[in-house]
Amino acid sequence: EGRNIYELIFSHNLITGTIPPEYSRLPTLREIWLDHNRLSGNIIEGVPAQIDEVVGRYYRIESYSVRNNSLVGQIPPAVGVLTNLEFLDWSYTHEYGTIPTEIGNLIQLRELHLNHAHFNGTIPTEILNLGQLEVLGLAS
Repeated sequence: EGRNIYELIFSHNLITGTIPPEYSRLPTLREIWLDHNRLSGNIIEGVPAQIDEVVGRYYRIESYSVRNNSLVGQIPPAVGVLTNLEFLDWSYTHEYGTIPTEIGNLIQLRELHLNHAHFNGTIPTEILNLGQLEVLGLAS
């Protein structure tokens, strides 16, 4: 049942398909590393979209990376509930839309990487609320 899994690390494995929503049901999960794979599909089908449904289960997540995959979609505003998040990397994906203002709720965030993710609009001023932020990557 995975009741004691703290880190989910599948980086650099050329994994294909979508992100199974079942990962959101691991009660002790702190870190999710799915970077550098071939994950695809709409991000709404993956873990980020599940935040609305399982807010109470996500509050412990501290690190989350889907860097360098073929996911598409928007970062959901519900990302703002991840107040323990210290590291977030959505770089080199195919997101669209704007960066949600709720990202300013991530008060523990130290690193935010959104490089080459095809966002549009302005950078939300709520990012200035991130008093612990040390690295901000917004390169295109």
